[in-house]
Amino acid sequence: MPRGTSEVSEPMFFVLTALLNGPLHGHAISKLIQELSNGRVRPSVGTLYGILERLHERGVIAVDREETVNGRNRRYFRITDDGHALVEAEARRMQEAAALVLRLSPGRAQAWGVPGIARG
Repeated sequence: MPRGTSEVSEPMFFVLTALLNGPLHGHAISKLIQELSNGRVRPSVGTLYGILERLHERGVIAVDREETVNGRNRRYFRITDDGHALVEAEARRMQEAAALVLRLSPGRAQAWGVPGIARG
């Protein structure tokens, strides 16, 4: 979510998606984002923690708990109800956008089994 808007960037979408199955700490979030995106989305540590901070400020994620592992603090984040609503709305928006492209591209629409729009 760029500041001041309700838009969700691709890395933010993957952070929220990573948290759908339960609380995770930063490193686990990063690894899962890479897995979910087939390696396409690889936020740096600084970028990831900036995203986590912004999502936390917006109330779409919350700190679930903190623990110390090998002398280092580890903070676990969880998605909130507002976060669930946001990521689901973004998924619907992307699905609608993809359907539009498939509808307007008759050759590709047929390959996907989606009825195309006849062009004149």
